[in-house]
Amino acid sequence: MKRLLAVFCALALLCSLAACGGGGSPKQTVAAFFDAAKKIDIEGMNACLTADEALTWDLDNPTLDKNTPGLADLLRTFAGKLGCRIDSCTKNGDAASADVTVTYVDASFAVKDAMTDVMADLLATLFGGQSETDPQTLLIEAIREKAENETLPEKTAQLTLELQKTDDGWKISALPEALMNMLTGNAADAFEDAVQALTKQ
Repeated sequence: MKRLLAVFCALALLCSLAACGGGGSPKQTVAAFFDAAKKIDIEGMNACLTADEALTWDLDNPTLDKNTPGLADLLRTFAGKLGCRIDSCTKNGDAASADVTVTYVDASFAVKDAMTDVMADLLATLFGGQSETDPQTLLIEAIREKAENETLPEKTAQLTLELQKTDDGWKISALPEALMNMLTGNAADAFEDAVQALTKQ
């Protein structure tokens, strides 16, 4: 009985390892990537990507947390809402493509509203002035408050992920740029749009 239990444990371990890296199938790789993406687990995400698609984010970098305290937690809150349904997966030799339906929260309005609320401090910093409170901290807290107290709309998008078979299993070889914005609840685009609007004043 103990030997049988050990075999099952070994099989479970092998399956989990396959799902975390280049999966035994394209579907396994896509599923593992989104499981890691929901936690913004960069190491887990990169295990599912080819080397040239590897991400260089580091939300746990102490410098990042010091400069923008609370940002990592905020982004992980948005990422946690990410969902994925694999609609179809086709293989052609060592290449494959997966059509997926992605669901995510749209925090862009919360970001824009929060930026309006702290506009005076943001403008002071942007143009070299002084503000009584760190505007980045104010902004993140304002976004968090709106995200917690308001119902963020949910959006859906259809994406295609390209994969290739490597020595380490199937890896995603082409990651749609839009997906990384969805991961942040559209916050990345909202920040960029708001900063561009400010600098055009």
